[in-house]
Amino acid sequence: MEGLLWMVLDTNKRVQEAGCSAFAALEEDAGPLLVPYLEPVLRNLVFAFDLYQHKNMLILYDAVGTLADAVGRALQDPRYVDILMPPLTARWAKLKDDDDYLIPLLECLASVTIAMGQAFLPWAGPVFERCTNLVHSSLLNYQQYQTNPDLDEPDKSFLVVALDLLSGLTQGLGPQLEPLIQISQPNLLNLLTVCLKHPQAPVRQSAYALVGDLAMGCFSILRNYMPGIMQELIQQLDPEPKLEFISASNNAAWSVGEVALRYGRGMTYLISCHGRE
Repeated sequence: MEGLLWMVLDTNKRVQEAGCSAFAALEEDAGPLLVPYLEPVLRNLVFAFDLYQHKNMLILYDAVGTLADAVGRALQDPRYVDILMPPLTARWAKLKDDDDYLIPLLECLASVTIAMGQAFLPWAGPVFERCTNLVHSSLLNYQQYQTNPDLDEPDKSFLVVALDLLSGLTQGLGPQLEPLIQISQPNLLNLLTVCLKHPQAPVRQSAYALVGDLAMGCFSILRNYMPGIMQELIQQLDPEPKLEFISASNNAAWSVGEVALRYGRGMTYLISCHGRE
């Protein structure tokens, strides 16, 4: 491990790339065994944020996200939060909403938010607001494309990663996210209902996953929106979906199950209102 970390901080870009990729693979295999070494590992990875340029920065984001997945809630320790969050927030502030390098950062943060849980709360407001704005702007751009096919089709990646990061926030913070949802403008749950109808499968897949995560963590606020949401979920429950919609259909089925666990007897009526013939 020490040898790989030395490679991560090498001045040669190819050595950096090889070392960081190898360390990410080690993280996947080692999992929670890395917890006793988290502080030196984080300090080395954080130092690399000042050292790496564009291509290797993508690999570094992946290594940080993989580390968060590997060690889980051990990342909640205030020592580790204080090490990791400053460089991530610095990158967050530097990148514009249409910068392609924002996509891997959002993917990284999705893993970090889940691992940090309540410790991520100080950053939840700005992250939630920016993700909601990304979802809104992406939907507006796609609406313009649908009315004017001569335009280039918008990149769905920003919409997908924003939804995934919102799922990460929901998993990490649970009910503490509800006040942010309530004051969001446009309202997140209205935007989510639109995402459930999106023609692109990856968008629906992430949207259905967010519904399931909200059912587990913020059901009291999701409940009022369930009639419209359930209609879209049921329509996706196809026993033989098109190949590109298989994952979306699986997420829809899982979300219906999570909602049913919390909705109780009213679920039968909700389904009957929107069931298909």
